[in-house]
Amino acid sequence: MADLGLVEVWQMWLDGQSTMGSMLWGWPMLNWGRTGKIVAFISGLIVIADLLKPGHLKKVTRAVQVGVAGLAGLAAMIAFGFFVNQIVEQYGQWAWILASVGSLGVAIAMRDHVKQVMAKLTPEALVLIGRWGSLALFLLGFHFDLLAS
Repeated sequence: MADLGLVEVWQMWLDGQSTMGSMLWGWPMLNWGRTGKIVAFISGLIVIADLLKPGHLKKVTRAVQVGVAGLAGLAAMIAFGFFVNQIVEQYGQWAWILASVGSLGVAIAMRDHVKQVMAKLTPEALVLIGRWGSLALFLLGFHFDLLAS
């Protein structure tokens, strides 16, 4: 399987060739297509929830604020986990303690910063972000599903 970039995959698709035997950024096109379907489905669920209970998205904005802050902290932990791994490989096992403590500190700071930013957003702004985010998810999911077809 050839590992291609996005432009090459689009060129194959536009030329009428199947992209199924190809890989995009190290991942098989079949997986990109399936992921695209899942992402488009999730975006559809957000739209359906908004249509069925118009005020409901506003009620869940507090949970979204806390969840986004937690996810930011988790993402920072994962990113710095890779950093810790590199430190250990380069400097030895003892360095993981220092790198891990530093990673935890950065993750907590990141979570708190995102929490402050999210607290400044009004529920109406979060609902609007959710709606536009849903559209972006749909377009992204459809894009990869289309390329895998």
